[in-house]
Amino acid sequence: MKSIVIQPSSLKGSVLVSAEDEIARIAVCCAAQSNGMSYLSHMPQNYDFQLFMDAVSQMGMKVMKKREMEGHVDYLIKGAAQLKGTTIVNAGSESNLRWLIPLAAKCEEPVRISTKQAIPDDFLIPYLAVFNEKRVVYHSERGHLPLVVDGKLPGGEYRVPDTFPPLAIAGLILALPTMDRESWIEFPESYKLYSCHDLVIDLMARFGMEILEEQYRLRIPARQHFQPADITVEGSMKTGMAWLMADAIGSEIHVKGIKRSSLQRERNWKYIFRSLGLEIQKDNQNYWVDGRQYEGMELACANDDDALFATALFAFAEGESHVQIESISHRMKRRLEALSKLGIEIEYVEDGWIVSGKDELQGGEVDASGDPFLGMILAILSTRIKRPIIVHGFEWIHHQEPMFWKQFSQLGGKVSEEEIG
Repeated sequence: MKSIVIQPSSLKGSVLVSAEDEIARIAVCCAAQSNGMSYLSHMPQNYDFQLFMDAVSQMGMKVMKKREMEGHVDYLIKGAAQLKGTTIVNAGSESNLRWLIPLAAKCEEPVRISTKQAIPDDFLIPYLAVFNEKRVVYHSERGHLPLVVDGKLPGGEYRVPDTFPPLAIAGLILALPTMDRESWIEFPESYKLYSCHDLVIDLMARFGMEILEEQYRLRIPARQHFQPADITVEGSMKTGMAWLMADAIGSEIHVKGIKRSSLQRERNWKYIFRSLGLEIQKDNQNYWVDGRQYEGMELACANDDDALFATALFAFAEGESHVQIESISHRMKRRLEALSKLGIEIEYVEDGWIVSGKDELQGGEVDASGDPFLGMILAILSTRIKRPIIVHGFEWIHHQEPMFWKQFSQLGGKVSEEEIG
């Protein structure tokens, strides 16, 4: 079995974080529907995103120019005022499908969507529920792909339960403004908008679209038209967090491509650094952390990624730190087991866990399969280890940040791919 072996090292230099895929997909959907030319810069360069570009191009968008750079791509795109029907043989991942299905529901002609990737059995349920309620003609064999959409979503009222997937709602927000009737998306009183909703509303505004947030609902005016726009897609904040952590624990890294005012889910990184007394500095487009020794603390985390990030930072704090979280998921337990194998001292308590800080870790053998963020954090921790880290499942990092290992090596990281029995 091939694994990545990471030797102790220090990192120094500047790194450009690759584009956040979800933001890039939204930008493409908006540009594809505009009546004119849009320039989208700092776009992803991975295979799955190329499948998405191919699929939207089949629906009428034209790529007039493509400029490949180190780690990203720039596109000049000509939109189509009316998307057309097509057959998409390989739509790629769930992330691609979440936006292709709403686009298909805007076409006058049938759109057939299939993929060569494994998709959860229940993935289509929320989309088909909307189609059934609004009497949109479609065909799906027992609720699975391939899906044929043969009718347009109408304007009007959409009531969604609090169990409705946030990204499916984001797809509705994208699809409804061009309809002939005004639309409302009604939420339960307890519902709160997610970061993906903020992202799609913000990006659509940059293409001239208006979405009005009212109490317990979104109001979407009718007969709007997407205007062309020039957009630079911000970098993945999750990856930016990993590089900034390297700077905080002793490396010298300048991070480019991220935004302090990001609407991404991972925007809490600022609060975590600030709570530790670490100052985030910016000069032009470069971000870095003024590293210094910091003391342990108590921190309440809203999600698993924040909890993982905080635990890795607390590993080098003076004294003990207390990570509080509402419940410890199975994935979080796997992450904590991996960190423990490196020598991080973790003690479970009723409302989370206690981390005992130390100067350096031992290193060890861990599995990051299916968890790209954990894999990146493990790589960053190698700057404070005595012995190598062996990472199984390293290839999953490519799904989130395909340039990561190359950039890690360019910054001074010592990494090799080896056959481990």
